[in-house]
Amino acid sequence: MSIGKKIEIPVIFIMLLSLLVGCAPTTSTPITIPATPVPLINTAIPATATLVLPTITPIPPTATFVPTAIPTPEIPAIVWDKTYQKTPGDMGEDILAADDGGFYIVGTTDLDLSGAGLSGDVYLIRTDSNGEVLWEKTYGGEQADEGLSITRTSDGNLLIGGTTKSFGAGGADAYLLKLDPDGGELWSKTYGSQPDEMVSIRGLADGGFMLWGNSVDPSDIIADPGAAGYGGFAGRSNIYLAKVDAAGNQLWSHTFGGKNNLLASGGVEASDGGFVVLASLLRFPERGDDLYLIKLDKNGNKVWEHTWEDESMSAYDLIRTSDDDYLIAGSYSPMDETAQVNVDFLFIKVDQQGSEIWARNFGDTDMIDYPMAVTQTADGGYIAVGDWVKDWSGRYPGSISIVKLDQNGEPVWQKIIKPKSGHNILRGLVQLSDGSCLIGGSKQVNQQFDIFLLKVDIGAGSSAYLGQTPPGMEPQVFAPGIVSIEAAIEFGTSFSPDGREFYFTRRFDEQQNAIYTARLVDGVWTAPSPVIFSSEYAAFEPHVTVDNQIIYFGWFRPPPAGETSTMDAGIWAADRTADGWAAPRYVGEGMFVSSDQSGQIYVTSFAANGLPSLSKALLNEGRFADMEIISGGVHPAIAPDGSYLIFDNGDGNLRVIFHLEDDSWSVPKNLSTQGVPVTASIASISPDGKYLFYTYQKDIYWVSTDIIKALE
Repeated sequence: MSIGKKIEIPVIFIMLLSLLVGCAPTTSTPITIPATPVPLINTAIPATATLVLPTITPIPPTATFVPTAIPTPEIPAIVWDKTYQKTPGDMGEDILAADDGGFYIVGTTDLDLSGAGLSGDVYLIRTDSNGEVLWEKTYGGEQADEGLSITRTSDGNLLIGGTTKSFGAGGADAYLLKLDPDGGELWSKTYGSQPDEMVSIRGLADGGFMLWGNSVDPSDIIADPGAAGYGGFAGRSNIYLAKVDAAGNQLWSHTFGGKNNLLASGGVEASDGGFVVLASLLRFPERGDDLYLIKLDKNGNKVWEHTWEDESMSAYDLIRTSDDDYLIAGSYSPMDETAQVNVDFLFIKVDQQGSEIWARNFGDTDMIDYPMAVTQTADGGYIAVGDWVKDWSGRYPGSISIVKLDQNGEPVWQKIIKPKSGHNILRGLVQLSDGSCLIGGSKQVNQQFDIFLLKVDIGAGSSAYLGQTPPGMEPQVFAPGIVSIEAAIEFGTSFSPDGREFYFTRRFDEQQNAIYTARLVDGVWTAPSPVIFSSEYAAFEPHVTVDNQIIYFGWFRPPPAGETSTMDAGIWAADRTADGWAAPRYVGEGMFVSSDQSGQIYVTSFAANGLPSLSKALLNEGRFADMEIISGGVHPAIAPDGSYLIFDNGDGNLRVIFHLEDDSWSVPKNLSTQGVPVTASIASISPDGKYLFYTYQKDIYWVSTDIIKALE
């Protein structure tokens, strides 16, 4: 780690600090009756109808499609199982975790199950953490309205996406409802034109939303809507996409597919602000459906598209993985009609260009089993839920299959749940912070459909520390493949005191240092990504204070005008705001901040001769006012209770000094005697004081702090 200095630095210190040098900088259960509804704002904006015909570039999957057996170890049982009944036609579609540990379930009540669309209202249920109803509300007009998706807005409210026949341009139109956390309607809008549109929603990094789903032309009938393998719509279906801003104003809309019959089943934002959509390409009346994946830029222009053609495939879900790739969840079955009972799980991982990384196909060869939803677990693997039935006849009760996959898509275990219902329609899957999963949807009971919510302990462990299994006295790589990746060097870690944010430094070859963060959102850790507040210049070694209000870091940004500095980089700080972090402010010279529970800051300071020292920093109006030198060394990592301090001298070889009763410090003791490698460096201590983190051979390692206590 090198902070370039304008005065001469001893050679050994230059070697010590080389880690910080990046290469050439890059550019960087009571029912509540709804209040008087807010008048509908009917945008009724016709789609721009940029009809893009797929070029259809077939990509044969690399996998050999021979289903493999799934290990079935003992897995923890159902925590609770709830059913919600309002009318004979209640359908559950999506789940959202609330801030207080409860949940929102969105769907449709009083749905006309005949398919004629004569009735239905958007239905929202609010529960506590045990799935007990706190309130429920309905929204819509005189005709059929359906709720299909729910998400949270940047201002802490709710947004529901679906379809409406009560409002809009005619037929069925895309429908958005913005609600407050108590279900009060703030506004509603419709989107679309003469074809029917029905959408789900996905929040975007810029605060807007993507509406993704299907556009169906009722006049272009290619099959009886009830025909097997068609999809159930009264007309040809294409992919429909519309982007709206935070206020619901439409920015653009596009339709993709042409004469191909595409049924969209998943959509995610790409890291560059674009969007990726998964669909089934139906070949009806011919057999042999395909998987179709399309990438758009942030303006809705097609970037690339791929299809997978091998026997018969169906698409069900799509997620963006922690390493910024994409995982397709689908099904695979032989073209032979007599062998279609062999429908099995299919997972395909692709990179940012849509090129296949791996494909996996497995399942029970005597059953129809396929995934309806998938999510990534904190250990880098995946959980998928789907159907498990004997055949398509409907004579046998349907069961739910829960499958755990490792990082490479290999099956780890499978659990079959057999609810007391004739048929299950799975829709929502949410991983929770306690290691359990919520599964939601609809089930058929006594010739009617009810909404269900199921909490299952999948044995995935706690979400603390990115869901990683805590180490003991033997050091382990921290979050391999998620934080510690082969293509980069990582160092300088910091967890927020509530354990919901993780910050660290990462540098790829030929690039500059950058601060990355992962956050726990709705019980799931986000993929690590660069922070925005320091992106303009190389940045390194973040530290979040015990009150969670300030993040300190090293930055190669020139000091403000009027500041005198002998260093190319200094310490900067960003203050916590309601929306994240404020613009950074200059704090002073030095590097590597650490602080204890009292708020006392420790930092590496530099004497006039360029030699580094471990120092206690005294602050005045948020700036370094003075330094109290403790000893020589760099990278001070203070224990949360202030009882010891870990450091190195730039040559690795971590050492610890203990704070004595007379306010002095003990002689240094070498951590290499406790199994820490002699070349380990740049330590930090977890906010709870349980774990020591450090960098070794380009990766971040962690170990129990009991190894330190053994040296007292």
